[in-house]
Amino acid sequence: MTQDAERELVRLINQERAKRGLQSLEMDERLTEAARVHSEQMAQRKQLSHRLPDEERLQDRLSKTGVPFDAVAENVAHSSSAADAHVELMNSPGHRANILSAKYNAVGVGVMERDGHLYITQDFANRLPEYSASDIENRVVAAFNKLRKQNRQASIRRIRADRLREFACELDVTANGALRRFSGANSAVVFTAADPDDLPTQMRNMASQSSADSMALGACAPSHTRSSYAMFTVVALFYR
Repeated sequence: MTQDAERELVRLINQERAKRGLQSLEMDERLTEAARVHSEQMAQRKQLSHRLPDEERLQDRLSKTGVPFDAVAENVAHSSSAADAHVELMNSPGHRANILSAKYNAVGVGVMERDGHLYITQDFANRLPEYSASDIENRVVAAFNKLRKQNRQASIRRIRADRLREFACELDVTANGALRRFSGANSAVVFTAADPDDLPTQMRNMASQSSADSMALGACAPSHTRSSYAMFTVVALFYR
């Protein structure tokens, strides 16, 4: 029964979005499981809340699912049926805004029943592409060399620095710390981002001005960072 209600709520959400020419939200099983856990806790306490006692905030709860995101929102409801809950949510400006937001592309809906009533959680996310550390490093060096080419400079050669990837996942990573740890590098850049193709200003400046001829990269993928959002960390070492 509850899984039927979950599917019906997703259908109703996407029906509303289709009426307005908005992209359908894809149901994500990881978000669904997180929503079910929250609904179960609300049902146990017979309480509607976005953050129950001893519960983490939404961003932290969803970050633990492994879904990479840069925006999240949540609707909660208590009703006798999925259809009635949907009407109630659509009549509430804040909940309606989440359902109809073009910002999100994925959703998880969790429903738990207690005493004939449904406790409902809808978790919305703008789900980002899922990159491994290797993917991030390859895309960063490709974007860097694309800029080098635009500036009529030779492509930089990529070399290996042992344990640089592990270093990128440490707390409080800094460029000075990288230079102390990895001897031989002339300069270093440390940055965080959500898109490996969009290099920060410091990397862009290095691409146009640096005389370095080789670079080592270490990336810490989003699933291994301590950030609530899908931000990865990159350490770039430059040699000449």
